[in-house]
Amino acid sequence: MGNNAVHLYYPNREVIYSLTDFTRKTINQGKDIYLNPAQGHDISMLNRYEKKQFDKSHGEIDKVGDENFCAISYADGRLILEHENETIGILARGKARLKDATISGDGSKAITLSYEVFGGRRRVQLWNLNDGSKLEELTCPSNVDSIHLSENGDWMLGKMFRHGTWVYDVRLHKEQVFEEYFLSSNRGKIFCKDDCVVRKEEGKVFLYNLRTGKSSILDSPVADPSLICILGDNSIAAVNNKGNVAKIRSSRDQSLLTFNGGYSTIESIGLFEEQPFIAVALANGNLDMYHTGNGAVLRHLQLPNKNSMMVVHPQKTIIVESDGHHILKTHYYFEKYSYDGKRIGWWKEHPYHGPKNIIDGDILDIGFNVQNDQIVAVLSNGRIMFCSDDWTDYKYSFYVITAFDVAAYDFSEVQCSEELKDVLRRNKAL
Repeated sequence: MGNNAVHLYYPNREVIYSLTDFTRKTINQGKDIYLNPAQGHDISMLNRYEKKQFDKSHGEIDKVGDENFCAISYADGRLILEHENETIGILARGKARLKDATISGDGSKAITLSYEVFGGRRRVQLWNLNDGSKLEELTCPSNVDSIHLSENGDWMLGKMFRHGTWVYDVRLHKEQVFEEYFLSSNRGKIFCKDDCVVRKEEGKVFLYNLRTGKSSILDSPVADPSLICILGDNSIAAVNNKGNVAKIRSSRDQSLLTFNGGYSTIESIGLFEEQPFIAVALANGNLDMYHTGNGAVLRHLQLPNKNSMMVVHPQKTIIVESDGHHILKTHYYFEKYSYDGKRIGWWKEHPYHGPKNIIDGDILDIGFNVQNDQIVAVLSNGRIMFCSDDWTDYKYSFYVITAFDVAAYDFSEVQCSEELKDVLRRNKAL
């Protein structure tokens, strides 16, 4: 490798590829041409060394070579070449590989977290899901392992490795770090209500306003909860610290209702605005529906798989579910009248309906975009996908670009396909 090119040698020919535009430059014929290679670094030596230890915390997935020369492969697609601990080349496949992503409660915004670390910071991108375009590009501390968004998208929250939460004010562009983790409504997803998060202190639960710094105590039905969910009318559902029992006060008489997960852990809970229902998702793949007035079991539904994610629509009585890989489906509630005039409720299952090659990465997060009546899914390979929220019909998708800040360059004179123009425009190209 030398002069911005890779030279591949065969017994009687040399093939040269440009590292500038990744095209084949030329083919040189000649007997035993490999005996007189071009000036540069001999990278054929790489396969003669055992694999070295790699640092997963920085997104490294493979490392080969020795102290003199080595190549490091990253999960986001980069290949870093180092000579005597100095970087001599960075190759990128151009397609993103996201560390994490999340969607706001109202589905208006999303954030994506990249694997790249520069100067101790990771790249974070904020997206407008109402029109499918990038809003902002910033960075967070490199030890942020998972990323979260508040209900309205005004706050970014990152769970930090070992302990602590990074908080970023989207409106004021200010960041701070809390030496604690906030409560979640889903395993790994921080619960937010407007500008507030839920904190625990000595077994008590507080609603903490990130903007004003004021706290108010919550009447949690469970002491020292592991999960919590608050509805618009301030009804509170919570899961005990062991993770197998959920409780809520009856919407009829305020008596305490208990929902038992048995031998399975409760992964997430969700309350509905339109109906007096609570959805309880279990790690064993069951999705149980209960009445919040009398605690009656309404339905036993099935999630796509064990440890599946589940999100309840903030307004309609719809649930979207995913196994975190390639399965996406909804359960849609509707009512009809029986022959004797009684009103009966039904749950209709709608699997994803669209091209099979669209879900070509693991599903990192799902949510409902309220403004456009759509489901949004963010995939690990950087695709953001949109479907209808009723029949789960595929609408459109696009890829995020994380290899560089697209907005920093002028693409106005670039000639390319309409498909690529659309991707560049959504990534905030000039």
